[in-house]
Amino acid sequence: MSTHAPQVNPCDVLFVFSALEPEMLHQAGREAVAAGSASQVASAAAVQSGLIYGDLADGSARELVFAPGVEHIGMLYERSGIGAALNWLNQALEHRGDGFIDAHGGSLGLLFLGIVALAWPLSRLLQRAATQPLGVGLP
Repeated sequence: MSTHAPQVNPCDVLFVFSALEPEMLHQAGREAVAAGSASQVASAAAVQSGLIYGDLADGSARELVFAPGVEHIGMLYERSGIGAALNWLNQALEHRGDGFIDAHGGSLGLLFLGIVALAWPLSRLLQRAATQPLGVGLP
């Protein structure tokens, strides 16, 4: 009995990376696309963003997309990244529709700005823990 897990090659994979992430991560995405569609790509360096390699019909499709102007978790909220995912799902599931692309990044920014702006005046309403400053003498 073998103790090694079987190799799994998932069907139709979209990789969305933040454009401002380190090149090391971008290279990992290129390598993943090249490994999954070896017959169409000569090397990982030849993989281009926005091109589908392989075929959606037989489950060998791979695509790499870089969400511009954001890094790390920001790509979840970037419109072109969300649009790429919607387009990929429409193609993979043979669905026709434009869908709704949520644009709540600005709203979240205003929320966090409001929380920070209110934190200082509201902190003055807190009860004093000690009448004399403790620790390093901070008020």
